[in-house]
Amino acid sequence: MTIILFIIGIVVVSCIYEALFKSSSVNDIKKSNSGTQFKKVEPNKNAVKKTSLESYENISKKEDNPSFSESNAAINYILFNAKKNSETSLAEKESKAVSLEELFSQIQNLSDKKFVFFDAFESNGLSCYFLHDYYPLKYTDISEKNKENRKIVYDFKDGLLNEKTKNIPKEIATILLNSFSKDLLKETIFICLPSSTQLKYRRRYTRFSEEICKSCGMINFFQHVSYLWDRKAKHIEGISAGSELSHIYFPEKIVENKNIIIFDDVFTTGKTLHAMESKLKLYGANVVAAIFIGKTYDQHRIKKGMLRKTYSLIED
Repeated sequence: MTIILFIIGIVVVSCIYEALFKSSSVNDIKKSNSGTQFKKVEPNKNAVKKTSLESYENISKKEDNPSFSESNAAINYILFNAKKNSETSLAEKESKAVSLEELFSQIQNLSDKKFVFFDAFESNGLSCYFLHDYYPLKYTDISEKNKENRKIVYDFKDGLLNEKTKNIPKEIATILLNSFSKDLLKETIFICLPSSTQLKYRRRYTRFSEEICKSCGMINFFQHVSYLWDRKAKHIEGISAGSELSHIYFPEKIVENKNIIIFDDVFTTGKTLHAMESKLKLYGANVVAAIFIGKTYDQHRIKKGMLRKTYSLIED
């Protein structure tokens, strides 16, 4: 009976999804590149091939990605048998994306497969990934799903461990493993952007960074960050340019000639992200990507065409 319901669910979602995005050809199927490569930094060299959004536009064989097994073929077809209309407004795209996730959750309820949806974009040439849009409190007329996503961000910031926040490490790890090979991640340092105070930093990232690095085999940078003093949060007291990270210290030798992936809970302007990127480059490191839980809605100033939504299978 479960199999029959599962097949019916697939057929229904396929029809609805095709109607939403007006797809017409299996040739339009697109997926992320699980084998994105970047070179290990050689001594005295500061050049690493960054991941590119172009890799998301390349059609590749499903056997190249372990997420695309024969058992998932029907679901993969539903998700990727579509090509978005480039003239569709951002609001319409996000509305459709939310609808798709809600529909797809119905399929997940009929199977043991779990998936994570995520987007990719570039900020000043740096490849960035995020789980969902983040709407500040000034946005009141938003869907229940977006309100739930906002609460997840707040709970994470507060260091709360609940049914929603406990899945974040696995979802972030899935995105990284989908975008980079595990062998290359083993040579990469995972850095969480420091919070305003040491207490917040430890509360948010002690368990989180440990779980991410364990899943991906990355180098955990958490213990190398020292606080010189605590500062007020940026939304309470404005931070002048160049002083975002003046309150923290880490040994430059640890990051020299290393590949870096940066994490932060929310991307808004990218100011702190690029301040850290500049600091790391000054120390001879190479920042290859950044990843976030949320991206502040309509404040990132990213061209519509640069956003790419995809998904990956969460492995147990």
